[in-house]
Amino acid sequence: MEQQKKINLLPPARQIKLRLEEKFRMLATIELVFLAVLASFCFLLALVALFYREQVRAADDLLIEKEDQAAIFSVEEIEKKIAAGNKLVAMIGGFAAGQAKVTKAAARVEAALPPGVYLTRLVYFSGKMNLEGYAPNRDMLAEFKRDLESQPGFSNLVFPADNWLAGENIDFNVNFEYNGGE
Repeated sequence: MEQQKKINLLPPARQIKLRLEEKFRMLATIELVFLAVLASFCFLLALVALFYREQVRAADDLLIEKEDQAAIFSVEEIEKKIAAGNKLVAMIGGFAAGQAKVTKAAARVEAALPPGVYLTRLVYFSGKMNLEGYAPNRDMLAEFKRDLESQPGFSNLVFPADNWLAGENIDFNVNFEYNGGE
């Protein structure tokens, strides 16, 4: 079928004005749709930013909580070890006068202990001593070894090789002979 042509009886100036109004309405509609889409996009972008900001904040809070828990646990563990070391030192200090040789040996061992290094066990039997303890790092353990070697009366010091494997938080043991030298 052929398209029929419409006849417009309006004057040409009025026809132009109507076409301009129709184009203006069409442009206004397109602008409104564009602004609505742009506003929706900005709103979604703000929601996504808010979501990720809250996720980061929650992760930071969780990290701070975990660090606090780790600090509490490590402090409690160290306090327990120090308390055990203090108990051992108190027991050594209370030896009877008949145990003068052991007391002297224990005093010399105590004098050789650098700050931060402590004993968890001391065994003395027939001139032989076995010490077990804790050193925070390898340098402190080496200082303790040098100090023991410089004490009179201590000989044949044996620090097993596994004492030197860890770099930090070292549970060590050492065997040696004590002859009561002055």
